[in-house]
Amino acid sequence: MFLAKELATAASEDGDRAIFIGRKDPQSFSVLINRYMKRFVICPVCGSPDTHPDREHRVQILICEACGARSPTGQG
Repeated sequence: MFLAKELATAASEDGDRAIFIGRKDPQSFSVLINRYMKRFVICPVCGSPDTHPDREHRVQILICEACGARSPTGQG
């Protein structure tokens, strides 16, 4: 859903594949996947990808398993 929203196009799932409507530059997918990783996966404190999302008081946070940091998601 993140990629569909960022590309401003309709998308659907077909098993393990995602199908996007229209022609899209392959480079744009790479840029968007990196943006997603930075916002929602990589710890902003230590840079580790060993994180998991959680919710506290209606705020989505990212909890790092490596350093224990608790950061709001979507930053950056």
